[in-house]
Order: sequence, then C-alpha cells, then structure tokens
Amino acid sequence: MIAPYWCKRLNKSHITAFQASSRTGILYCDCADDKVIISGKAALFSINDIVGL
Repeated sequence: MIAPYWCKRLNKSHITAFQASSRTGILYCDCADDKVIISGKAALFSINDIVGL
C-alpha cells in the first residue's frame, strides 16, 4: 500500500486517492500509527461458495 508513504511525505494523516482506469474509484485513506483505514464506494466483484469443507 502506498498510502503510508504519501501520508508521511505530505505530513498528513488523511489522503484521498483516485484510481484512473476504466474502473475508476476514489479511496479515502486514514493513516494512524502502523494501520491504514480505507473507505469509499465498492461494487461486488465476485462470489465464492466453498462446498464440502
């Protein structure tokens, strides 16, 4: 994850990232100690049903 690098470099604890691709998106990243909390909108990509375990 590149968020801790940019939080430290910009001396900020909250940054916003934009994914510039055919499946665009915006991520809100909060850097706290050794953790990164990510939020934003999401779309269901796939479902996996494990049968017989």
